[in-house]
Amino acid sequence: MHTSLVISAYNEGPVLLRTVRACIQVLEDLYAEIVVADDASDDGSVAEVERSLPVVRTVHSARRRGASPTKAMGADAARGDVLVFLDGHTKPEPGSLRRLVEDVERTDGQAVATPRLLNLDVERWINDPLQAGHGYRLDLGTLDCGWLDLPDMTAVSVGRRRLYESPSLIGCAFAISRQLYEKLWGMDRDMLFWGVEDLDFGLKCWLMGHRILHDPEATIGHRFRESFDNYDVPPEHFLANQLRMARKNYTEGTWRQWLEATAQRQLQVSEDVPESLWARAWLTFDRARASVEQERAYLHGSRTRDEFWYARRFSLGWPYVSEFPAPALPLDLSITPSGGPHPSGGPHPTSVPPQPPVLVLVRPTAGQTFAITGDAQMPTVVAEARVTGVTPDPTPATDFHWTVQFSFDASTCRHGPHRTINPPPVTQTTHGTPLTIAFPLVRGGSLAIQVQATVGGRLLTARSQHLSIVGTNPPAATLHAALPHDVLRRIARHESGCRQFDAGADGGTSGCPLCQRRHQRLDGRRVRPGPGGRRPAGVGDGPLPPCRRPGAGRRTGAGRCSAR
Repeated sequence: MHTSLVISAYNEGPVLLRTVRACIQVLEDLYAEIVVADDASDDGSVAEVERSLPVVRTVHSARRRGASPTKAMGADAARGDVLVFLDGHTKPEPGSLRRLVEDVERTDGQAVATPRLLNLDVERWINDPLQAGHGYRLDLGTLDCGWLDLPDMTAVSVGRRRLYESPSLIGCAFAISRQLYEKLWGMDRDMLFWGVEDLDFGLKCWLMGHRILHDPEATIGHRFRESFDNYDVPPEHFLANQLRMARKNYTEGTWRQWLEATAQRQLQVSEDVPESLWARAWLTFDRARASVEQERAYLHGSRTRDEFWYARRFSLGWPYVSEFPAPALPLDLSITPSGGPHPSGGPHPTSVPPQPPVLVLVRPTAGQTFAITGDAQMPTVVAEARVTGVTPDPTPATDFHWTVQFSFDASTCRHGPHRTINPPPVTQTTHGTPLTIAFPLVRGGSLAIQVQATVGGRLLTARSQHLSIVGTNPPAATLHAALPHDVLRRIARHESGCRQFDAGADGGTSGCPLCQRRHQRLDGRRVRPGPGGRRPAGVGDGPLPPCRRPGAGRRTGAGRCSAR
């Protein structure tokens, strides 16, 4: 069988190139292609792989989407009969990739194969055999997961090999046939950022009548993080992924019980999330409700097992089928922040104490980016709020008081003003309608939006932060066609080059032109490099980053450099 190694990556740094090289070194006579699925990395790691290893195929996402959609994108681009999924920070030991492929072939492609996972020390590039993980367990009630040792798993014989049945899998390394991958509907394309996608995929595998088989002789190292140091994981996205997993895989009664218990655990309100984590997660889940219902209909119509079988098979305390049916736990409008009908379509008992109304900022969502278009049109941001947890819906008759703050941090541009520019905030009131915000003079930067409303005598607040404005400069041909003579073209190019966007006026990566190593003609003058002659990323291999505002691993907008 032809094999595809699908390596998903986001801002892996130099580790990605080492991962790909490690895979090439241990392929031996295994006929395989390597596909790197790039989740909109902006640290140059994928570009370095493309330069150093042109034999590797790469596919790119236009925007940051997360682990599950990126794996799905890589699988779509792969051409192999067997898919081996790896994270961009793994190191397979010799013979391990071939062994996983052989495990899939020995089961006629009807099972998922997982390796023994070792802790990878990326600094020394050594797998630690003293820190090994084997099987993976899953609790259906809380969706908590954890490691299992070999004695805790059931041993099975596949040919002459001794493998072990694992209740679930960890998504950093596993192998599956293309046929089975498609039967399971692949990785969920609507799960966000990080978390749950591998648990969902493993549960689907068992309920569709297939097994997850662990091979302790196949060994792959993986860098395990104690915290996220190269990107943020919004907690509402993680909870929304759990909602998708439960809705797809649980029967209606189990779904209702799980929903009730989970809502009660997540209704707490914090300063960062004043409208409650649960409300935000539910709205995120509800936006992609059509796709989850479509997959649920397919899975429930095709599977041979249910969650009750799974609980018995792996000795779980919940869910269970007793001699007398257990009463369904009551549900209340307070756990459906969208204000619409309950997902089950049933009534809304009132035994759960009513919750206070919640103000939710429907759009824009945290981390969203607004683009300035190539024809120099500035972005228009539409902000929309909704009051949930109250019936009838009071949103149309509510006054919303908005505060919009724009800022630009120029401290990272060494030729810039070395200060943060904070123009006065925009304040406006709307009556039950969205707010449209225009930025006619903005080159780039970050936004923070706050909305307040008084409902039932309560002052409610919602915020959306980590918003950014970026864009693409018009190409040189557009400038030549639009401007009447050479002087204006030079001025426009200089102005355009000082905007810190995705591309410069003549194509290529933009940055402050005064930071570039090569001399450029701007307004008829030679521009010399800065101290040390170092170049920004995208202009060469120098250490100086482009003029961008620092942010937690994500690309953010920036403004114009004032250097002249």
